[in-house]
Amino acid sequence: LQNALNEIKAHRSEFELAQEEERDLPSMSELLDDFQSGWENMVQTIVDNSDNPGGQEVVDEAVYGFSTLWEEKQSYMELALAGSSSELINRTLSELVEHETEQRLIEGKQKIASGIAKLENLKLEDGKLSPKATEYYRRLKMLSNLTDEAKDLIEQFKSAKPTDDISELHELKNRLRSKLEDLDRAERELNTLPIPGDSIFIEAENESYTELLPHTACWHSHKELNNPAWRPPLSGGGLWYFSRAPEMLGYHFAVKESGDYVIWLRDIASLDWPPGARSVSIIVDGKSYGSFSEHPNRTPYPPGTFAWHPTASVTLTAGQHTLELKKESDTGAAALLDAIYITNNFTEVPE
Repeated sequence: LQNALNEIKAHRSEFELAQEEERDLPSMSELLDDFQSGWENMVQTIVDNSDNPGGQEVVDEAVYGFSTLWEEKQSYMELALAGSSSELINRTLSELVEHETEQRLIEGKQKIASGIAKLENLKLEDGKLSPKATEYYRRLKMLSNLTDEAKDLIEQFKSAKPTDDISELHELKNRLRSKLEDLDRAERELNTLPIPGDSIFIEAENESYTELLPHTACWHSHKELNNPAWRPPLSGGGLWYFSRAPEMLGYHFAVKESGDYVIWLRDIASLDWPPGARSVSIIVDGKSYGSFSEHPNRTPYPPGTFAWHPTASVTLTAGQHTLELKKESDTGAAALLDAIYITNNFTEVPE
């Protein structure tokens, strides 16, 4: 605290001169009082919440508030230290060159355009994007707008003249700084989202074809379109009660990008049967990728638990493909299949 106060006091003469020139600045005493008061409020908030398990958010807000206050005071100091409009212009342009701000904005704009073009290619058959891709698209458009606004503020600075009012130039610089901070924050938030990939969501009950045995057993395979109340909620309106070997469910699907894909299943698991009793085999374009057990989150049945789990990883070319789910053996336990998700984004977990 004392170092910061000393830093402010060291520029008392510059503050006095700036006020004589009627720049929009507080007095030195006002600046010091505000700063010290903000510091004391932050420290008191930290002390008051030191033993409060839920007080971290309050502490974080107090620290952020003081950080914002300090940036504001530094802004006032900067205005006081600017000897002339010409000096402020030259200093700002030098900072932009030093940090390669314009080049970074150009490169960022190119990446944004590339990302938007890729998302356009991933539109579903109805011309819409998936919910995750829609959110990613919205964030990219926001970044694009922020980039354009920052570039416009830089152009305004580059066209500024030494005869321009120094207070107005300082306000312009503050707007530019704030815009670049908004841009940096938005980019960090975007980086926390999974990058949307080429993905296909299929309800299990929407099969393209079946290969089933005659209904000669009470536990024969069948489609259920009305989920019993004692079962957990489905992702859609139905499921497949898939029980007998060597029966098959077939699904036609298409991908837009060639590459590696992972196939997820949403099925049920329970404690009343050993692991693997509800297994199904994955076959893509006639090639078997092995048998895969139901998901590992095991609970009593009823009701059991529906959940997603990854199965086969496959390499696909752009275009049409066929997925087949096969019951390899009669175990007495049916695979209850709710939905299928196929994606080339290996970091994404279906919801």
